[in-house]
Amino acid sequence: MTITTNRRVLLLGASALGATALLGLSGQPLRAATPSIGGTLRLGIGSVDSGETLDPQATETKFTQNLQWQLRNNLIEVGAGGVLIPELATSWDANEDLTVWTFKLRQGVEFHNGRIMDADDVVFSIKLHLGEDSYSQVKSLVSVISDVQATASDEVTITLNAPNAGFPPVLALTCLYIVPADDMNFDAGIGTGPYILEIYEPGVKSIVRKNPNYWKADRAHFDSVEMLAIRDVNARTTALQTGQIDAMNSVDPTTANLLAAMPGVDLLQTQGKVHYCFSMITTDPLFADARVRKAMKLSINRFQRLANTTMRTFPSTSTIQSRRNRF
Repeated sequence: MTITTNRRVLLLGASALGATALLGLSGQPLRAATPSIGGTLRLGIGSVDSGETLDPQATETKFTQNLQWQLRNNLIEVGAGGVLIPELATSWDANEDLTVWTFKLRQGVEFHNGRIMDADDVVFSIKLHLGEDSYSQVKSLVSVISDVQATASDEVTITLNAPNAGFPPVLALTCLYIVPADDMNFDAGIGTGPYILEIYEPGVKSIVRKNPNYWKADRAHFDSVEMLAIRDVNARTTALQTGQIDAMNSVDPTTANLLAAMPGVDLLQTQGKVHYCFSMITTDPLFADARVRKAMKLSINRFQRLANTTMRTFPSTSTIQSRRNRF
């Protein structure tokens, strides 16, 4: 869950919080027909680590996820209802057996350093997650790729090792941001995103300013976004109540309704799609027998868990990705 103040229609800037609830201290609706322009959004983030980095291979905390999508874009994003939306790719198509996918790229998009993005940048960005030396969080998901080539300055062709009708959504995942080719200084934050990095202190804070050349005309409404790493939920709540921050994530679900009852606090909740899996190594003698795995499956009342999910709500990848462009 996420808690916010709403002095500047903060829902428009809290997109990548990875949250299922938003609370505000203004008493005004969190949604507006016309977004407010300007000002600074201050976020208090609880999921942080002092050793984190802006290397796309390792987006391990909500802090870095928020910051990455302030700075960078994917080829594709997932919109409301799970609809795929072109981002740095304008279109995609596959051959008849779904083993070769061709992506047309948006032209004229600038990186923060002024260089124009092209197919070589996309190839480089994808290959970061491939190969034995990669430690990417999405390495197993992109292992279906056998080859990726720039087939034109504005076209990338990806060959898979087997037919895969569901491949395009993979490119919308956390970590698969597009970065400049051959530039390994990832902590400089260079990307094509709505904000430009000014300060980044891992595990402490970040400050970004509006990208004047951002290619999405209806995004990047704030002049700047500041994020503070505040691990303790009580400290985050106090910071919100005292006006030190405008929004916070990871609200304790047991106290969310109490906070919403406070004067001037708005609460917005959205249904999430996250589910939890029990992974079993089937080569282990403990789980080699399919009957054992079925017993584990039957021992859980999955319908009851679904009901709990509906009541509590959880963040979902699609929700995060469809809302992040509100920055």
